[in-house]
Amino acid sequence: MSNRTRTVRLEAVKDRMGSWKSILVGLPSLYLLAFFGSALGMMFVISLWTTQQYQLVAVWTVENYVYLLTSSSYHVLLFRSVAMAVSVTAASLILGYPIAYYISRGMDEQQLPVLLLFAAPFFVGAMLRESAHQALIGANGLASQLLGAVGIPTFGLLEYGLFQVFLGEIYLWFPFMMLSIFLSLELVDHTLLDAAIDAGASPAVAFREVTWPLSLPGVAMGSILVFVSTLVSHLPSRFIGGASGSLIGNSVKELFGAGGAWPTGAALGTILIVISFLFVTAVVGYTFRSLPTLAMGESE
Repeated sequence: MSNRTRTVRLEAVKDRMGSWKSILVGLPSLYLLAFFGSALGMMFVISLWTTQQYQLVAVWTVENYVYLLTSSSYHVLLFRSVAMAVSVTAASLILGYPIAYYISRGMDEQQLPVLLLFAAPFFVGAMLRESAHQALIGANGLASQLLGAVGIPTFGLLEYGLFQVFLGEIYLWFPFMMLSIFLSLELVDHTLLDAAIDAGASPAVAFREVTWPLSLPGVAMGSILVFVSTLVSHLPSRFIGGASGSLIGNSVKELFGAGGAWPTGAALGTILIVISFLFVTAVVGYTFRSLPTLAMGESE
């Protein structure tokens, strides 16, 4: 077979793969756009309705938004939830980046079993994971009992409250951050880092100018997943939050559940979507602003 014939056949295979790629990407995208988009649209429409005797009434009003935006109790819950989401995202990044970096660069044959250990929590539901967290380091958990037995004070950190919710949220969503960063680091050409060091850059400068910008897509994806998941989460605050650890996710669950106030819950959900969109916009904007810096440095 001549090289020309081989090239023609390869091009034909690539064309067929390209058409299948469009189908494989297009169909799920249409599915998400149709059902996810319609669900969001329906939620927004319901947020402009009202209820009478636990029944939806299609009377157009912005009363739900006015109530939420002028209620001091919801101001506290929103601020607390956003602060919790930012704190959990930052803590997950600080903890997850070194671990992901070490697994990517410092391990070879051990990579797969270590990654499976980090992915193992996803084999069970979030409720079971929070139950395990409560049994281990909850107010009356194993850690609290062991520390009490040896006379070591906990200073109230293991009691029901926001710190326990903080630990519970990290326990739930940290793997998203670590695995996203790991996948991004696996795509980094580490010879660029070695070349920067050979050119005289210190390891810290080489990391800042090469590894960090190239790993930003993973950092951005992990940050978005952790922030949004924490912002709307309700399980940790339900199990280990107590009265002082309630978050906005608990209010949404209550409004759509026993409260029966679907329009108010839909309005609150819409506000959370707007907050999430603003965070995603900021993270993606920072990522795109930082990536060209490296490209310009290479072209010079």
